[in-house]
Amino acid sequence: MSKVSAESVEAFRAALEPPVSSQPADEPLIKVGGGGLEEAGGALVSRLPEDILRGMEKLSAGFAESMQGVRKVAEGMNAGSIRSAEWLDAQVQLSAMSLQYDIVTKVVGKATHTLDSFMSSQ
Repeated sequence: MSKVSAESVEAFRAALEPPVSSQPADEPLIKVGGGGLEEAGGALVSRLPEDILRGMEKLSAGFAESMQGVRKVAEGMNAGSIRSAEWLDAQVQLSAMSLQYDIVTKVVGKATHTLDSFMSSQ
C-alpha cells in the first residue's frame, strides 16, 4: 500500500469538485475596483495569493515526503543483493511519487482552466 498524504488527496478531490457558493447566482463573488479586490460585501480580500501559496506549500511538502520515501528505499538497497521485498517497496514508493505528479498535473490544469474562465468573465 502506498502512502499518500491526506492533504494531497484532499487537494485532488477539491480540484475535481466545483466550489459551493453561498451568494446568489447573479451576484459576482469578487468585484474588481480601483482599490484592489473587493468581496461583494465590500471587505478587502487579499486571501487569493495566500491561498495559492499555502496550497503550493502543501504540494511541495507532499513532493518532499514522496522523494524522502524514494531516497530511503534507494539508500536501503545494497547493490548485488536486492531482495524482492526491496524491489516491491521501491515500486510502491515510486508509484506514490508518480501519484503526486499526477495530482499536481490535474490541480494545475483545473486551476489554469478556472483562472482562464475567471479572466474571460471579467
